[in-house]
Amino acid sequence: ALEALLRGAIRLLDGDEAVAQVRDPDDGGHTVLLRMDRSGAVVGRSRRSQPVPGSHAAALLAGAPSMLVHDFAALDEVTYPLRERMLGRGVRSAVNVGIRVSGRAIGSLHVNHHRIGQFGSAELSLAQLLASHAAAPIERVRLDAERRAAERTVERQALGLQEAAAEAAALRRLDELKKEFFSTITHELRGPLTVLLGYCSRLRERAASYDAESLRQIAARMERSAGMLNRLIGDMLDFARIERGELEVNLGALDLPALVGEVVAGFQGAPGAGRLRLDLPEAAFVLGDATRTMQVVSNLINNALKYAPQGEVWIRVRGVEGAVRVEVEDSGPGIPPEEMDRVWEKFFRGAGGEGFSVAQGTGLGLAVVKALVEAQGGRVGVWSEPGKGARFWFELPAASGMLPPRGNRVRSVACG
Repeated sequence: ALEALLRGAIRLLDGDEAVAQVRDPDDGGHTVLLRMDRSGAVVGRSRRSQPVPGSHAAALLAGAPSMLVHDFAALDEVTYPLRERMLGRGVRSAVNVGIRVSGRAIGSLHVNHHRIGQFGSAELSLAQLLASHAAAPIERVRLDAERRAAERTVERQALGLQEAAAEAAALRRLDELKKEFFSTITHELRGPLTVLLGYCSRLRERAASYDAESLRQIAARMERSAGMLNRLIGDMLDFARIERGELEVNLGALDLPALVGEVVAGFQGAPGAGRLRLDLPEAAFVLGDATRTMQVVSNLINNALKYAPQGEVWIRVRGVEGAVRVEVEDSGPGIPPEEMDRVWEKFFRGAGGEGFSVAQGTGLGLAVVKALVEAQGGRVGVWSEPGKGARFWFELPAASGMLPPRGNRVRSVACG
């Protein structure tokens, strides 16, 4: 719209150049400015122009009447600060008119010439006519810009409301998870604590009546309950360290089959230990943290024994490309397809064991497994088919030159 106005003004008034500016719809303190030479080429453009105080443009935007300049050299530099700039460009005369809509100044039009006294009252009237005709399309553009700005504001407000609603929903869900978590923790702690307190009470009241074998069995049960408490508290503490980014690992060469065998040996005498089966190579070295890896294996075995109340649980170690994999496979109810992508989430406790008398856990064990394995540069995965069990696995990078050969000799044992 401004370019069309400038071309018409130069042609009809025989000007050497023309300048037009209108208030920026997005910022009324600035103007959109365009300057065009006699050939019709745009030689100046600005979206953030500030009208110079004391200039004709500033006066017209403030509501001053249209004006002619017969000779810029005759103007007082104190009252007109652009005098030297105009003379430096060779401009000697000009016609300056306001662009108005409903009596309100929205911009200005300036046609300049290199000759003194080039413009008179006829040119001033013609420039005013051009400006009045240009005002309507310019104002339409301005109003359209304001409309789009208003629409963007409404969109931002709507998005803000959506984000606020999503945040509120997330906070409600977090509160539900917190309540569920504390309820679960309370339940999980109460079980082994009840066993410990019960046996402590029985020993205090009737210790003299128990023979050595009975005392041994009671001690074993108390030890298992204490171990359950220790694992639960360990998972919570590790998870807190993971959340804070404070988890430390000490990497070194580990014989993974030997480490797995050591973990499984620690399950002897525990409920379900007789269902554990091992399939291990003679040796397979990885780069990992021994303590953290033992914790990972222990969590996976506990998870399998919990979610597979019957049937064998196989623990296998085998070499894969550049790594060594540990698999823990059960013959339990399996995992529903819709839960497969969530099994590693913190606090997630699936419904896959419903109807199988499967004890629910805290939802931290597998999340801790994933974090501990990834902290050692490894990865985790799971396969499952409903009704046919689940196979959880993790891989750690093979120690250089220590990857077990394919088809290596294995040993399969049962643990009682």
